[in-house]
Amino acid sequence: MYHPGRIRPTAVQNVQQTKTGQLVARNEFVVRLNPAQSPARFLKDLERAKIQANIIGGVPTFHLVQIEILGDVNQEATEAKLRTLPLVEDVFLHFIRTAQASPQDWHIRNYGLDSVWKEFSGAGVRIAVLDTGIDDSLSTFKGRIVEPYSVLTTSARFEDGQIKKKGDVLRVVDHGTRVASVAAGSGDEKGILPGVAPRAEIMPIQVMGFHVIDESIYTNDLTILEGLARAMALRSHIINLSVGTDYAQILRDVHDPAARETILTAIKKESRSTQSLYNQAFARAREMNIWIVAAAGNAGDSAELEPIASHPLVISVGALDSDDRRASFSNYGAAVTTYAPGVGVPT
Repeated sequence: MYHPGRIRPTAVQNVQQTKTGQLVARNEFVVRLNPAQSPARFLKDLERAKIQANIIGGVPTFHLVQIEILGDVNQEATEAKLRTLPLVEDVFLHFIRTAQASPQDWHIRNYGLDSVWKEFSGAGVRIAVLDTGIDDSLSTFKGRIVEPYSVLTTSARFEDGQIKKKGDVLRVVDHGTRVASVAAGSGDEKGILPGVAPRAEIMPIQVMGFHVIDESIYTNDLTILEGLARAMALRSHIINLSVGTDYAQILRDVHDPAARETILTAIKKESRSTQSLYNQAFARAREMNIWIVAAAGNAGDSAELEPIASHPLVISVGALDSDDRRASFSNYGAAVTTYAPGVGVPT
């Protein structure tokens, strides 16, 4: 059963790096509680263990709470102490995730989509786009937007605004608009061609966009999980995620073989923890016959470095160019389920 959650956004000044260099929320943990117990009882356990902390958010559907440890803390020691509490099933660092963005009508021509549309155009299919929200004023989505919601504003209003990226001024919702357009745009907008399923319903759920670091749009794990819970409760058929990590770039900047191996070992440990955090949501989606589709990543490296994209219950999608070759920026490897057009597609 879906119970709406509320997550406190991670402020720019409240992030720090793990040993691998990946960003996490400072002094925050995500704790999975025993489903039969309440957060109030967990707070009493924290007091008895002399752990000064506040519950600042959570995703009740998956029995997850967001806690903030007060004062200066040793992260590893605090995590170990939290694991000893009787109501705690698991403990996770609260990782920050970034939007995955890529650099004419060839995708329609190469894959014969105009012929496919005569038989199937997406009618009756509901696609949840967990992203930055969308520009719902565009005619390419007219009449097909259902249950719009922002986890950030806890309302149907998307948090928006202008951001500066590589010298250009963009809107926060632009990324999600492009993703939704590729999936299910009707093609009625000037300069935008139809998406793969131009008659499908679009359920835009904003999970990204509350702040900008290094000219990139960020989110955190609990915000994504709350979006997943809502998309599943409202019976979407497909859920799209375009989020990732900085692991490939972090490794690329390490040239000493021994140091690289140490960081790679730490990355694998963090990735296993992330996949464990998402296991319950992805398994439930599988039971409900909902497809989880995720971007393989745009680092031109192994998709195994992306914990969400490489999760065994996720359909991971890499990018092709107009010659049906893997795009230079696309991640690759055994973790990629399939490839799709990702270069020069008008959105």
